Amino acid sequence: MGSFEKGDRGARILKIQTLLQGNPRGLTTGEIARRTGVNPRTTYRDVRALEAMNVPIYEHQGRILIDPNYFIAPVKFTLREAMALLMGVRLMHRHTDEADPDVADAFTKLAAVMPAPVAEYVHATVRQMAERAPNP
Repeated sequence: MGSFEKGDRGARILKIQTLLQGNPRGLTTGEIARRTGVNPRTTYRDVRALEAMNVPIYEHQGRILIDPNYFIAPVKFTLREAMALLMGVRLMHRHTDEADPDVADAFTKLAAVMPAPVAEYVHATVRQMAERAPNP
């Protein structure tokens, strides 16, 4: 079940997202509250926080759901495959003159699972991308 300390709101919100992803039929506010150890009003505020983070949450017949098309299934890459992705996106980055926040977000996620020297290279690329004008 899991009860969260008062200062663990971020962890609790992540737990709610995980619970909703794992329950395609959705959960009621009460079910989420019980599983996270908080009251339903707190759960309601946490769900609204997820919405504010652009997680596509909706209610249907009293149940809270995440759009099942929002996340793709996790894929495990070898280091060589991850490097190939990095090089492909880096090449794409070189041939565009506009910033793409989705590419930057993907790079940041990739950096989180890469060895430190490679992660620093990825972060440098994200910083370079941030200097470009946004894609309108």
